[in-house]
Amino acid sequence: MKTLSVFVFWVFAALVFLSGCQSDPPKEEVEVEGQVFVVTKGRENIKMGLTPIYVLSDEEFQKIAAELAEEIQAFRVEGIQWEANDEARTKFIRELLAMEGRELAESALEALRMEAARPSSEYVVKNRFLVHEDLERSKVLLFSMIPDATTKTDADGKFKISVSSKSWVIAQGQRSVGKESEDYLWIAPIGEPEKAAKSSLLISNDSGYDSTEELYALLNSVSASGSDVLPAVGSGEVDEETAQWIRDANEKAKQAIRMAEQAAEAERVAMEAKKEAERVAMEAKKEARILELAPIRESLSYESLKLKGGGTVVAWGDNDYKQCDVPSGLTDVVGIAAGDNHSLALKKDGTVVAWGDNRDVPSGLTDVVGITAGSSHILALKKAHKN
Repeated sequence: MKTLSVFVFWVFAALVFLSGCQSDPPKEEVEVEGQVFVVTKGRENIKMGLTPIYVLSDEEFQKIAAELAEEIQAFRVEGIQWEANDEARTKFIRELLAMEGRELAESALEALRMEAARPSSEYVVKNRFLVHEDLERSKVLLFSMIPDATTKTDADGKFKISVSSKSWVIAQGQRSVGKESEDYLWIAPIGEPEKAAKSSLLISNDSGYDSTEELYALLNSVSASGSDVLPAVGSGEVDEETAQWIRDANEKAKQAIRMAEQAAEAERVAMEAKKEAERVAMEAKKEARILELAPIRESLSYESLKLKGGGTVVAWGDNDYKQCDVPSGLTDVVGIAAGDNHSLALKKDGTVVAWGDNRDVPSGLTDVVGITAGSSHILALKKAHKN
């Protein structure tokens, strides 16, 4: 009996094991025909020939959708944060340029401006796509995750694929319109292959995704990762680290401006002091020359003039105003002078004779010991009388 019981147990266990190993037989694949085309605004049908066709099972696409949705969300959050920080730094750079407009040429301001611009250039190098271009980035990520293309469309945009269960057809194409080009991303589900095999699978504008928001909504619904929406572009706020840097840099800029203004003011004061010193030195030099000439002038007398004088005057050159016509009988001359259009002679008796333009000698002018002339004026030095 014991042996029979053991035998029955193992037979039952084998039956249970064999029944557990059985699985549903694989479903038979069905052939689905499709066509890819674009309907333009002018209602023209453009057949997209030689377009690669990618076919994914529902399980494959769910896994990729979950991963790609997470990538898109992270990139959008990072992008709008960077955009907010970059806008704040750009505004600060404009403020620095306005400060430099005072013609202070302060190197500290240029250094701050370069430091403010550095994070932007580093981000652009690090991230090929910016936040406004994240659909292109999403396409690149999507096609890097999926298997190789299953087939391509023919010249009429038609294709054939074989599927056995719910699947997804993915394709992307490009069409040139003049000098511009239009990029397309199509994602179409095949819910029931048997029904799809009975009618052509049309992939057109209705299957296209033109924005990151549309693509993200599809990925979220397929992966069942929630109904979260992407944060809107431009909704970010400056992070505290960037805000603090701008506050500190602004204070450094103001301090540099104050120091530059102080230096400029000190230079201006020094320049004015130098000019004043030069003026005083010039005045002192004139005073010294006057004092130096005073004894000479004091020593002049008619007697000395008589000893040195007694000459006659000869003139030549330009004579438009008869400044070279020496008055006849002019003798006993001890000094001469001339301007642009007039001539002068100092006689030994202390009187002055003038001819040409500006020849009117003041009446009563005597005791003159020296004469000089400018271009249009005349000076006479009279003998000093001691009281």
